[in-house]
Amino acid sequence: MIQRKQSLLMAMVVLIMGVAIWYFPLYSIGDDVIVFVQSQWTTTVPVIISFFLAFYAILQYKARKKQFIINRLNMLINLALVVYLVIKVFNTPDISTETGAIFPLLSVILLSLANRLIMKDERLVRAADRIR
Repeated sequence: MIQRKQSLLMAMVVLIMGVAIWYFPLYSIGDDVIVFVQSQWTTTVPVIISFFLAFYAILQYKARKKQFIINRLNMLINLALVVYLVIKVFNTPDISTETGAIFPLLSVILLSLANRLIMKDERLVRAADRIR
Protein backbone atom coordinates (compact mmCIF):
# COMPACT_ATOMS: atom_id res chain seq x y z
CA MET A 1 0.00 0.00 0.00
CA ILE A 2 2.82 2.40 0.86
CA GLN A 3 4.57 1.53 -2.41
CA ARG A 4 1.50 2.62 -4.39
CA LYS A 5 1.33 5.97 -2.62
CA GLN A 6 4.98 6.83 -3.19
CA SER A 7 4.75 5.71 -6.83
CA LEU A 8 1.67 7.88 -7.25
CA LEU A 9 3.49 10.90 -5.80
CA MET A 10 6.47 10.36 -8.08
CA ALA A 11 4.13 9.87 -11.06
CA MET A 12 2.61 13.26 -10.24
CA VAL A 13 6.13 14.76 -10.34
CA VAL A 14 6.67 13.13 -13.74
CA LEU A 15 3.43 14.66 -15.00
CA ILE A 16 4.24 18.07 -13.56
CA MET A 17 7.82 18.26 -14.80
CA GLY A 18 7.20 16.37 -18.04
CA VAL A 19 3.90 17.78 -19.22
CA ALA A 20 2.37 20.62 -17.22
CA ILE A 21 5.36 22.93 -16.88
CA TRP A 22 5.75 23.11 -20.68
CA TYR A 23 2.27 24.56 -21.18
CA PHE A 24 2.11 27.13 -18.39
CA PRO A 25 4.24 30.30 -18.43
CA LEU A 26 6.93 30.82 -15.78
CA TYR A 27 6.85 34.59 -15.64
CA SER A 28 5.93 37.60 -17.68
CA ILE A 29 7.94 40.72 -18.36
CA GLY A 30 5.72 43.75 -18.48
CA ASP A 31 2.43 43.18 -20.27
CA ASP A 32 3.64 41.80 -23.60
CA VAL A 33 6.43 39.21 -23.06
CA ILE A 34 5.46 35.85 -21.58
CA VAL A 35 8.36 33.48 -20.83
CA PHE A 36 7.92 29.70 -20.99
CA VAL A 37 10.33 26.99 -19.83
CA GLN A 38 11.51 26.12 -23.32
CA SER A 39 12.55 29.69 -24.10
CA GLN A 40 15.64 29.53 -21.82
CA TRP A 41 18.18 26.74 -21.52
CA THR A 42 18.75 27.64 -17.83
CA THR A 43 15.23 26.44 -17.06
CA THR A 44 14.90 23.75 -19.74
CA VAL A 45 17.85 21.62 -18.64
CA PRO A 46 16.84 21.27 -14.95
CA VAL A 47 13.24 20.49 -15.93
CA ILE A 48 14.33 17.73 -18.31
CA ILE A 49 16.75 16.28 -15.74
CA SER A 50 14.06 16.38 -13.08
CA PHE A 51 11.60 14.59 -15.35
CA PHE A 52 14.03 11.77 -16.14
CA LEU A 53 15.12 11.40 -12.51
CA ALA A 54 11.51 11.11 -11.35
CA PHE A 55 10.75 8.56 -14.07
CA TYR A 56 13.87 6.54 -13.20
CA ALA A 57 12.99 6.65 -9.49
CA ILE A 58 9.61 5.09 -10.21
CA LEU A 59 11.36 2.19 -11.94
CA GLN A 60 13.62 1.64 -8.91
CA TYR A 61 10.79 0.48 -6.63
CA LYS A 62 12.72 -2.59 -5.44
CA ALA A 63 15.79 -0.58 -4.40
CA ARG A 64 14.34 1.79 -1.82
CA LYS A 65 17.66 3.34 -0.75
CA LYS A 66 18.56 4.13 -4.35
CA GLN A 67 15.09 5.57 -4.89
CA PHE A 68 15.51 7.74 -1.80
CA ILE A 69 18.86 9.11 -3.05
CA ILE A 70 17.47 9.79 -6.53
CA ASN A 71 14.56 11.69 -5.01
CA ARG A 72 16.93 13.75 -2.85
CA LEU A 73 18.96 14.68 -5.93
CA ASN A 74 15.75 15.58 -7.74
CA MET A 75 14.68 17.77 -4.82
CA LEU A 76 18.00 19.63 -4.97
CA ILE A 77 17.60 20.26 -8.69
CA ASN A 78 14.06 21.56 -8.20
CA LEU A 79 15.14 23.75 -5.27
CA ALA A 80 17.90 25.20 -7.44
CA LEU A 81 15.29 25.95 -10.09
CA VAL A 82 13.06 27.63 -7.49
CA VAL A 83 15.97 29.73 -6.23
CA TYR A 84 16.87 30.71 -9.80
CA LEU A 85 13.30 31.82 -10.50
CA VAL A 86 13.07 33.76 -7.24
CA ILE A 87 16.35 35.56 -7.93
CA LYS A 88 15.25 36.29 -11.50
CA VAL A 89 11.91 37.72 -10.37
CA PHE A 90 13.32 39.88 -7.58
CA ASN A 91 16.32 41.25 -9.49
CA THR A 92 14.57 42.19 -12.72
CA PRO A 93 12.06 45.05 -12.80
CA ASP A 94 8.57 44.53 -14.22
CA ILE A 95 8.56 40.74 -13.84
CA SER A 96 5.57 38.96 -12.39
CA THR A 97 5.34 35.23 -11.75
CA GLU A 98 2.86 33.03 -13.52
CA THR A 99 1.39 29.58 -12.88
CA GLY A 100 4.41 27.60 -14.10
CA ALA A 101 6.67 29.04 -11.40
CA ILE A 102 4.78 27.05 -8.75
CA PHE A 103 5.48 23.65 -10.32
CA PRO A 104 9.11 23.19 -9.16
CA LEU A 105 8.06 24.01 -5.58
CA LEU A 106 5.12 21.62 -5.84
CA SER A 107 7.52 19.00 -7.14
CA VAL A 108 9.79 19.44 -4.10
CA ILE A 109 6.82 18.96 -1.77
CA LEU A 110 5.67 15.81 -3.57
CA LEU A 111 9.18 14.35 -3.61
CA SER A 112 9.63 14.98 0.11
CA LEU A 113 6.33 13.20 0.80
CA ALA A 114 7.47 10.30 -1.39
CA ASN A 115 10.76 10.12 0.53
CA ARG A 116 8.88 10.03 3.80
CA LEU A 117 6.85 7.07 2.53
CA ILE A 118 9.98 5.33 1.23
CA MET A 119 11.59 5.56 4.68
CA LYS A 120 8.38 4.33 6.30
CA ASP A 121 8.38 1.35 3.96
CA GLU A 122 12.06 0.68 4.70
CA ARG A 123 11.38 0.68 8.45
CA LEU A 124 8.47 -1.72 7.92
CA VAL A 125 10.69 -4.14 5.95
CA ARG A 126 13.44 -4.00 8.59
CA ALA A 127 10.93 -4.71 11.33
CA ALA A 128 9.60 -7.71 9.41
CA ASP A 129 13.15 -9.01 8.92
CA ARG A 130 13.81 -8.73 12.64
CA ILE A 131 10.79 -10.86 13.48
CA ARG A 132 11.98 -13.76 11.29
